[in-house]
Amino acid sequence: MDSKSGFAGTVAAFVPVLLVGIGLWAYFGSGVRWKIPDRSVHEASLRSLSVPAGDIGRANGLAGARDNASSGAPAVRKPSIEGAPPSNDMPWEDPRAPVSPPSRGALREAVERGGKLYASACAWCHGMDGRGEGPWASRSATSVRDLTIPEKFVARSSVQGTVPFEADIYRTLRRGLPGTAMPSYRNLSSDDLWALVAFIKTLSSDYDDPVKAPKEAYVPAGAPEERDMQLLLANGRALYLELDCARCHGEDGAGDAAAGLADSRGKPFATADFVSGGGRFLCGMSPRDVARTILIGMPGTPMEPYVENLYGVGGDPRGMPAESRAAGDRKVLALVAYTLKLVEEAKRR
Repeated sequence: MDSKSGFAGTVAAFVPVLLVGIGLWAYFGSGVRWKIPDRSVHEASLRSLSVPAGDIGRANGLAGARDNASSGAPAVRKPSIEGAPPSNDMPWEDPRAPVSPPSRGALREAVERGGKLYASACAWCHGMDGRGEGPWASRSATSVRDLTIPEKFVARSSVQGTVPFEADIYRTLRRGLPGTAMPSYRNLSSDDLWALVAFIKTLSSDYDDPVKAPKEAYVPAGAPEERDMQLLLANGRALYLELDCARCHGEDGAGDAAAGLADSRGKPFATADFVSGGGRFLCGMSPRDVARTILIGMPGTPMEPYVENLYGVGGDPRGMPAESRAAGDRKVLALVAYTLKLVEEAKRR
């Protein structure tokens, strides 16, 4: 037997082994990707499932067969789930909003369901890969958030540089973002909203980074009191001018001075107008909500955190001496009182 025929025989004998190996890999490989670690959902993000968003979309027949040429993300269909207008009057910390994510045993089911809901409601703007480059994104007057960079989410109760809490994502889905293209999905059930949260968290590995773990932002306790209102308003106006709030928001809060301002994606910063429509705040318009926004700012926008300006420290005011912290609290409440007064004045115009 010559060398050529010997080589051909060897190849022929090896091919069945190779095919069996490929079959075993294909069969067990997806099971490995779906394995859920034996740890609490509160100790690790849903990203630990290691299920790429595109894979979920394809597996559920959601993405179609054609990939987006620019990003490699799956093609998406027009939304079949319509949102409602954002809720101006819903507090960020709405007691009616349940804050109970799926149990660890229900994670896989939640992610699968969330993937279907995401494709039906969210991908048209955010894209199936979550990068904010869906078919409708270029037509939006305001930015479509890149969900793969969660530390840039504007609506949050965590400090800048960290990822949002699960409850923050839930609230954003339920409330919407007034003044932007992000609608409210309060028409969906609580279980559906939590399923969407579960899927959205698979779009970024940042939720697994302990350095970026969410940290609750400091917010002063209490609200402006009527007996102090005149003094608070006077102090609040002085701070509004001293901190140069009018440079973007205008002296009346209508945001006329913000022309030309853009966020980190080059889109107009429309929410500089916080008085239209009876008050337009991305994270709620209760005194506590407004205080939180002032202190932590809005990542990815010109709205910076003002905690250092009001407390004299760049870190957490909770570590300050009580007297110094109380002085900062009074400044915050004064600025909140004046901000909400501008909203009330706009209603009467």
